[in-house]
Amino acid sequence: MCLLKMHQQPATRGWVRKDCLARGLKFPKDLSKGQQVYAKHPESGNYCLGHVMDNSKTVTYYSIEYNEGASSQDTYPEDIHNYNCIQDGPPPIGAAVEFFCHGKRVTGYLRGILERQLYELCFRDGEGTIVIAEREEFYHPDEELPGCFEKAQAIKFNPERTD
Repeated sequence: MCLLKMHQQPATRGWVRKDCLARGLKFPKDLSKGQQVYAKHPESGNYCLGHVMDNSKTVTYYSIEYNEGASSQDTYPEDIHNYNCIQDGPPPIGAAVEFFCHGKRVTGYLRGILERQLYELCFRDGEGTIVIAEREEFYHPDEELPGCFEKAQAIKFNPERTD
């Protein structure tokens, strides 16, 4: 049972798989409780075997187009300073929004609202380490893996393995 050590790292906003998606690799979108996965362990940084404990949470991001011409698909609602998005809900699409990035005031326009599913994953590391991750951040054993990552490498780093 996974109850001992909780690492509530924020979702990394899907950056891990963008290169894989660009190369056309496919992966199952939804996973149910109990399914095995390979995910990056928060302490070792290695991919280890674990399982899905919960898949009922979501995270909301705002799609923002900056006045400088760049855009973002992963701005948290609580980062918007000229609206109280937590209490009042999102600003209207097209509304001017302000937030701070690296100590600088940034302005832009709300272009959309994105909701992504979160998964609670438990590692088989003997300590019950748990992380919260988006689907793009971990792998199902049956899916096609990128060339830089091999299942054998993940199994090698799995603390539960004894051979």
